[in-house]
This record gives sequence, C-alpha cells and structure tokens, in this order.
Amino acid sequence: MKATRISRGRKIAILALSVICICVCGFLIWLSKYSSIYPLGEAKPTGYSHPIWSPDGTYIALYCGFSYPTDGWDEASFNDPTWDVHTKDVCIVDLKTKQLKRITHGRYKWDLIMSPDGSMLSWWDGQKGALVVYDVMSQKTLAKVKTVDGLDEQFWSLDGRRIVSYCGNVALDINSKEVTPSPSMFSSYVALSPNEKYLAFTQQVRPDGTELEIIETEDGECDWPGDWSQYDEILIIMENEKIIFTSKFNVSGWSFAWSPDGSLLLAEKETDELGDSEIAIINVATGEVISFTAKYVGRKWYWSPGGSKIAFATYNGIHVVDLEFGQNPFSHSNIKERTFETEVDQNHEWLSWSPDEKRIAFVDYLKIWILNLETGEIEPLLPDN
Repeated sequence: MKATRISRGRKIAILALSVICICVCGFLIWLSKYSSIYPLGEAKPTGYSHPIWSPDGTYIALYCGFSYPTDGWDEASFNDPTWDVHTKDVCIVDLKTKQLKRITHGRYKWDLIMSPDGSMLSWWDGQKGALVVYDVMSQKTLAKVKTVDGLDEQFWSLDGRRIVSYCGNVALDINSKEVTPSPSMFSSYVALSPNEKYLAFTQQVRPDGTELEIIETEDGECDWPGDWSQYDEILIIMENEKIIFTSKFNVSGWSFAWSPDGSLLLAEKETDELGDSEIAIINVATGEVISFTAKYVGRKWYWSPGGSKIAFATYNGIHVVDLEFGQNPFSHSNIKERTFETEVDQNHEWLSWSPDEKRIAFVDYLKIWILNLETGEIEPLLPDN
C-alpha cells in the first residue's frame, strides 16, 4: 500500500492549529486560576471604604474596589460569596479637584494606615505577602517588606519612622526595612498606646472574682485565647511590663480606644441593660476614671485629632460627644452629645475626622460621604458617588 504523504502546507497548518489549541487551553487554565488576581478588561468601580483624612486636609486615602469582565472565571472568586471584600486596592481622592487616583493594582490590600504627617501610606499586600510603604508626594514605593503574616493592627509611630504592631510585638523600621520582633505575653484584646508607652488589654476574671489569669503565648502573637464568653473581663494597663491600672468594672470586649496622644483610654463598661452605654475614660498617668452615659452602643470609637471629641456610628446615625477635661482632680464638664441622622450601613462602618474637626467622612453602602458638623449637611466625596 502506498503511504499517504502530507504536504508541507498541511503540516504547517496542523502545527499552527496545535499551537493555537495549546494556547487556548493554557489561557482557559489561567482564567480558572489567576484571572481574579491578574484581571483583564476595563475596570469598573464597585465601591469605596475605609476613608482616612490627611492631616493637612488635602486628600483622603481609601480602599477602592473594581470589577473586571474576567471576574467569575476564577474558582476562588466564583465560589467565594465574600469576593467583593477581596477586590480592594488603594486610591487617593484630591479634595480640591475631587479626582480619584488609583495607586495600586492587583487587589488583596488590607490594613491601610497613614503616617502622622500624611506624607506616607502603608498597607498589607495579601497577594505579595508584604507590608508596603508608599510616599504620597513622590508617588514611589519606599519599602516592600515580607513578613510571616503581616503586622497585627499596625499603626505609625508618632515620629513617622516606624510601623508598630497594635499588640506591641513587632516594629518595621522604614529606613532600614528591618522588622524587629519582641515577644508578647498577652493573648486577649490588646492595644498599644500611640506614644508606645502603655499597653492595655482585657483579662479574664476568675469565677470568684479574686484572681486574674495572664496567659502567655509561645509565638509572641496576640492570638484569641478561646471562648471567654462564660467569663467576665476587666481592663488592665501596663507600663514597662508592670501593671499600673486595673479596672474595678467589667469591660465589653474590644470597646476601648486610645486618645491621639496616648494619655487617655476610653472603655465601654459591660452592662446587662440594652440601650445607652456607660463609658469610662481613664487618665493613665494618674489612674483616675471619669464616666458618662452615651446614647446607644458604638462598635468602634473615633477620637478627634485634638482629643476633645469622640464619634461613633450606630444604625440610625453618627453620634458626636464633645468633651472638656479638668485636672486635679481629673474631671469632665460641658459634655454635649449630638446626633446626625444618616443611613450608615454598619457592615461597612468607618469614620474619619477632618483635621479641623468640622467634618467627618463615613461609609454608607460602599460609598463615601462627608458630614458637615456645623450645618448637618451630607454630600458625596466623589461626583459619581
């Protein structure tokens, strides 16, 4: 039998078709695994969150979400009902021009924070597994340091040279790019003061109310110690590894916040009653405590830049408490509480004070709004909000 000869042109056609099939299969495999990480097509905004007002009042940094035509091809995004929370990148809004500038791509950005003078931003890049430091003026990345799991609830040091873990167990030096770990013995709710002088944490009270159990951790991280729902907790403040304050009242979980200078600590007292909250403010240097009643329960408290006001969001609005403090003895006077009705969605709640304390930026259904405290008016941050 005579063998069938394949022409040169047909061989080239078969080879070309094979290459095309391989490329198409490879592209489909890529889509199924990486299209959500390296998306294709035109980006369409899906929403904004976590606004941070710069100290000089010129811009607001925030998370910005974008969708792409290839979203959904990736099994990770297709099967994840919370995929929208992973699409976060970092953007800046110029408050003079109201123009939005996107400064990151690739999604998976977390823990966005701003340096005290507003010149730098930092965030955790979940895709690269690194902590990123970005210079706003030069628009350049100053550092990209890989760590094991990132820093836990980090914040900038007051001198703007380091990024410190809220738990007080890790610090990143911006200039040397070195991460310095220091063991932490606490595994409950922990909050290092902005001046890095005090460490506050909640601690379990034994059933008889006479002993405290301080739990040490092997890895030095501030891990959740387990189910403490059956126990009461009190507030403890330490300085130089020594206890300087122990509350005589029970506290409500993570409901405490440091003042901007680290001299005062606000804590929500535990109560069995629904409705108004009993708020304690501790003068850490003297151990004196004052209390006042605030309407409703705030999930998170926001001190104003000057430390004379506190804001929090509830389901029916934003509440602002004006405070005046006296010394010798530590006291408060002329407390005024104002309520501004909004449609704040607590699932995306985040407040940020303007440097002049006259406005508050907040999130409502993945949109950013500006509340004028003097007029009560609310306007969108972006024209297409």
